[in-house]
Amino acid sequence: MKRLLRILFCLVLTLVPALGALAQAPTPLNLIKEGLQPGTTTEQPPVLPEPAALEPSWWRYFEADGATLESRVQAALKRLDALAAELPADVAGAAAPFLQLLRANLQALPQARSQTSAEPPAPTAYAPGYRIDQVLDLDRRRRELERKLETERNEVQESDRSLKSSAKRIDTLFAAYLASAPSDPQRVVKGLEIMAERTALALAEERLRLRRAELQADEVRAARLAQEVEVASERLQARPDDPPTLNVALEEAKRFLEQAQNRHVRVQARAQEVLGDDPQARAIGRLRQQQVLRAAVDEADAEIQLIALEARTALTALLLDQAETIMPGLRARLADRSARLGELKTKLAGWIADSERERGRTDVAATPGVEPGAEQMPAAIRQINQERFQLAQETLVEGRRLQLELDQAELLLRLVDEQLLAKEGRLRDWLARAEQILEKVWTLLRELLTASLFKIGETPVTALGLLRIALILTIAWWISYWLRKGLIQLGERGEGVNLPAFYTIARLSHYLIIILGFIVGLSSIGVDFTNFALVAGAVAIGIGFGLQSIVNNFVSGLILLFERSLKVGDFVELASGIQGEVREINVRSTLINTNDNVDIVVPNSEFMNTKVTNWTLLEAYRRIHLPFRVAYGTDKERVRQAVLEAAEALPHTLRGIPGRNPAVWLVGFGENGYDFELVVWITPRAVKRPSNVHAAYMWEIDTALRKHNIPVPLPQRDLHLKSGFGELVEAPAAAPLRAVARRSGSARQSDQQEHEQDHQSQG
Repeated sequence: MKRLLRILFCLVLTLVPALGALAQAPTPLNLIKEGLQPGTTTEQPPVLPEPAALEPSWWRYFEADGATLESRVQAALKRLDALAAELPADVAGAAAPFLQLLRANLQALPQARSQTSAEPPAPTAYAPGYRIDQVLDLDRRRRELERKLETERNEVQESDRSLKSSAKRIDTLFAAYLASAPSDPQRVVKGLEIMAERTALALAEERLRLRRAELQADEVRAARLAQEVEVASERLQARPDDPPTLNVALEEAKRFLEQAQNRHVRVQARAQEVLGDDPQARAIGRLRQQQVLRAAVDEADAEIQLIALEARTALTALLLDQAETIMPGLRARLADRSARLGELKTKLAGWIADSERERGRTDVAATPGVEPGAEQMPAAIRQINQERFQLAQETLVEGRRLQLELDQAELLLRLVDEQLLAKEGRLRDWLARAEQILEKVWTLLRELLTASLFKIGETPVTALGLLRIALILTIAWWISYWLRKGLIQLGERGEGVNLPAFYTIARLSHYLIIILGFIVGLSSIGVDFTNFALVAGAVAIGIGFGLQSIVNNFVSGLILLFERSLKVGDFVELASGIQGEVREINVRSTLINTNDNVDIVVPNSEFMNTKVTNWTLLEAYRRIHLPFRVAYGTDKERVRQAVLEAAEALPHTLRGIPGRNPAVWLVGFGENGYDFELVVWITPRAVKRPSNVHAAYMWEIDTALRKHNIPVPLPQRDLHLKSGFGELVEAPAAAPLRAVARRSGSARQSDQQEHEQDHQSQG
């Protein structure tokens, strides 16, 4: 019973707080009484943050505007004053800076929240007409605003990155704050630091909000200025009294440009003077280099002013319909001036970069303390460096001003181009632009072709010179090709007897023409051949070391052509066993075609260093020996008659030349019959087909022997038994052996008789 009462008592203690919270929770009936809809909740108003007990949502107290924010800030300031009086002495010193910063931030927060962003600019009211000066002024304002916008965008991006970094730092501080013990004396200092950092972040966010709004307004202004410049360009007007004024200004600009050019030349010549190597001389040299840079900027300024005045003069004439005197060549001048402005823009960027580097040098300090050891710098060098620094600063300012002048000159040229388009029409404009593009391409191509690539001795070689050499060599090769072709056709007449001689002449002519073409090509680009021997010697040394094999084959080919031990059309046999007809003798190798129609490339040096059999060197005819055998007892005259008939029946046999008639020789007595040879001279065509010719003659010889019933002996072997053989075997065994011997002898005789009968029947 007691245990049950104890359990009930614990349940009551647990449920009482929950029931109290449930009773305080908003019910649908209570919400209706308070004028709220069911499903909504009542949010408790934020409480004044306490530095020693900050909640994660403490900043909600200051997320208000107007009078609410003012009252909350005043309450927070009063609490900070009371807190400053309550802090112990050891904590008050550390908390004082954060208290001061927090008070200042809280006092500035309502005013920052109340500031409204600037209103967007009103739409522009365009004028019915614009003067050239007005268009230039609008364009200048537009460019200045675009530069300001670029600076503002960079500042906004930098502020955004800084805010993100500050927010991350505040989160880190708050995490450390939550991890500290509530009894820590320094907890209030950490809380004050977090509140000071967060209020500073809120002020920075408000400033960034205003900057973004200002940036958006400036972007709208820049867009409307750009649109107004376009409209003003279409509504340009000029007065009749403008051309005389512009002509006077134009002449003055030409004189000013001439003076600037002369001044630049004088300063540049002065900078080329050789000075000493002491510190003061080096300082003077750097000063003079800076003076050259400033003179170049002044000359560019004068040239830009002249181009702008020329463009204004042409534009005024076009607007007043007085362009008859300026129309011829106007487009060409416009293209030339545009290209020149592009060059000046590139140079100007380099000059500005040089001036910035010169201004940032540490040795231009004029007073001690700027750099270590500057107080020991002599007064004269210090004054020179100060003058150089001042000159670099002026050059930098002038260069940046010139960038704007150059942009306006480009605008004037564009306006002239648009007015010219309106005067001439689309078709003429397209044709003129196409002509300009072709001229630019031709100019660029000419510059590329005439630019020096390398030197041969003291002669610069250009791409155009290389093309000229290639063209001359092509013409030389073309002449050589047709000359060789004509000589080969002449050599092929009369069954090609004179072909080798004509081939040699053609090959030598080819080498000579190519060498002459190469020399003429080098002479066409101005190569001096007075030192050609030295160059040839150097080339020979290089060839001796690196191209020995190639030169060896080339020289061997020349020797073969001059010596004529090997000619095109010859039938040769190499030491390696290769047989074939010589088809070509080239620079490095010789082409041999075998009877199987296989082309073999043989280096020329192999013909000079190894044994080569030339079957057609001095004479095209050749005698071949064709051995054959007949049986003993055959009539030799009948054999001669049959074989000579066979030789005469073949077209390969040479006829009509005394002393070179076919013959049949008895050359020996073989084991089985007479050994004969058909000795026959064959035609030049047959000489180059040895295997085919040999097979044809052997075929005809066999046919002739069969026709005349001349037997061809078969191989025979005699068995000789040594004396005493019978003593080694018994008499009964010897008898079968003798019977076998008799049977083998009779069988051999019968086989020979059958062979003779078959031979006679086939014949």
